[in-house]
Amino acid sequence: MRCLHVLLIGVWLAVGSVAWAESPSRTLVLSVEENLVWHRALHHELEERLRRRGAVLIDSLLTDGERGCREEECLMKLGHGHGAHNLLFASYQPKHQRLDVFLFDVQTGKRTRRQEDVARPARTDRLTELSAALLQLGKEPPPSVMTSRELPSPTGTPTRLPKWRVGLGVTLGVISLGAMTTAIWAHAVNGQEMYGDFDGVTKPAKMQTMPLFVTGYAVAGAAALSAGLTFFWPSTPSQEVRK
Repeated sequence: MRCLHVLLIGVWLAVGSVAWAESPSRTLVLSVEENLVWHRALHHELEERLRRRGAVLIDSLLTDGERGCREEECLMKLGHGHGAHNLLFASYQPKHQRLDVFLFDVQTGKRTRRQEDVARPARTDRLTELSAALLQLGKEPPPSVMTSRELPSPTGTPTRLPKWRVGLGVTLGVISLGAMTTAIWAHAVNGQEMYGDFDGVTKPAKMQTMPLFVTGYAVAGAAALSAGLTFFWPSTPSQEVRK
C-alpha cells in the first residue's frame, strides 16, 4: 500500500510539472489610472486589445487597495496569490500629457518602465503599444474570414484549446487508463491462492488486493472526469464588479 501511495504522489507531481511547463506567461492587469484614479473603460479597452494580440490575461476581481499596490512585497504577494507571471499597471497625467506603463516580473522582482509624452486623444493607442512592447507581443492580427475550424462552438468556447490544456488532458487520460488497467488486474487476482514463506515454512495464502483495485478504480474515475473537464469545460471571463 505504501508503494501505491508513493506512485500516486509521483503521478500528481508529474501532472503538475506538465501543466506548468505548458502554461503560457500569464499577466494580471492591476489598473490603468488617469489623474491617479482608476479608469475602468480604459482598463477594459487595454485588456481587450492585448487579448487580440495573444496575451494571456487573468480575470480576477481586485479591491481598490490591490489595484493601488505598487510596493515590491505587495506586488510579489499579489502575483503569487493570483498565479500571475507578470503584473501590468499604467498611469496617464493629462496635465503633463505623460503616460507611464510598468511591468513587474513576479519571479525576479524586476520592474520595467516605458514612458512617453502622449496627447490625450492618442493615449489609448499608445497605451496599447507600450504595454504590448513590454509583454513582447506582436502586432494586432488583421481581421480575416473565419473558417469552419475557427468558428466558436455553441457555448461560445473556441474550438482550439491552449497547448497546456491539451497536454494536461492527454496526461490525465493516460493516468486514467493506467489506473484502470491496474485495478482490473488487481480485481481479477483478488482471493487467488499463492504460496509464501512464513517463518521458514511455505504455506498457501490468499491474495488480498482489494485496497489496490478500489484505489485504482477511484483514481481512474477521477482522472477520466478531470480529463473530460479539461477538454470540454468552457472558459468564460469573470465579470468585473461595478464600483
